[in-house]
This record gives sequence, structure tokens and C-alpha cells, in this order.
Amino acid sequence: MVASGPALHGGYGPDRDRLVTGQLSAEGLQVTGEYRLALPDGTPVPDRTKVIGRGPCLHFMTVGSWYQLTISDIPECQRRNSLANGDHLGHSLAIRST
Repeated sequence: MVASGPALHGGYGPDRDRLVTGQLSAEGLQVTGEYRLALPDGTPVPDRTKVIGRGPCLHFMTVGSWYQLTISDIPECQRRNSLANGDHLGHSLAIRST
């Protein structure tokens, strides 16, 4: 199974590479996973990366490179394990080259 709810990207300072997934309910957003995004080689996403969301896809534009992350790239089991283990930001997700 894959993620089927909203995904929110970004934050200030050290949270600029944060991705939060969740499910919408009558009470609001129920967080189901929190991740740190990284480039395919595991290095951090550069500070001046431009990020654009279109539908289920986030596009990351760096100097000379374009990367993507879709909601289907986030396995359901990773989201559940992150919360079950009490990890706040326990998983790193690699964005992929286009």
C-alpha cells in the first residue's frame, strides 16, 4: 500500500527538508509520518532548492538538476513504523532524478 492522504513539505531553519504525511479527519490532520528528504546519493537537499507541488508530485529544482517525489514514493509500512517506534523524524526519503 502507499500513502493516500496529504503530504506537507518544508519549514523554517532545520525543518526546511521536512515532509509530513497525514490523514484528514473531523479533528484535523492526523500525522502518520515525518521524514527528512535527501538527494538520491543521501546528501541533504541544497538550501536554495526551489520546490513546487503539482497534484501528487513535488518537484525539486537545484542548479542544473531536477528531482521529483510523488506520494506513491512513500510506502505505507514506513509511515506506520515511524510512529510505532516513536521516531519523530526517523526516516530519510530520497527524492529521485528526472
